[in-house]
Amino acid sequence: MIDKEKLQEKIRKEQQIKVKINRILEPKAYERLMNVRLSNEKLYFSTVALLLQNINEIKKRLKEDEIIEILQSLRSNYEPKFEIKR
Repeated sequence: MIDKEKLQEKIRKEQQIKVKINRILEPKAYERLMNVRLSNEKLYFSTVALLLQNINEIKKRLKEDEIIEILQSLRSNYEPKFEIKR
């Protein structure tokens, strides 16, 4: 029972986040962010956190190219860095 309640709470919180994000993103930008969620959860949650922190400062819905810029700026934090020494 406890696991079921935790799962329901997690689903409810995720739905609340999606509603908030959907209000500030155009449909294509929202779709892009949901695709990122499937491929890179860390990047998704970092982007969502950034958007929610600045939700009151966002005056218009963000377009897909704007969300791509945000994703690219955050992505560098999550890409593995390789150094070849010779």
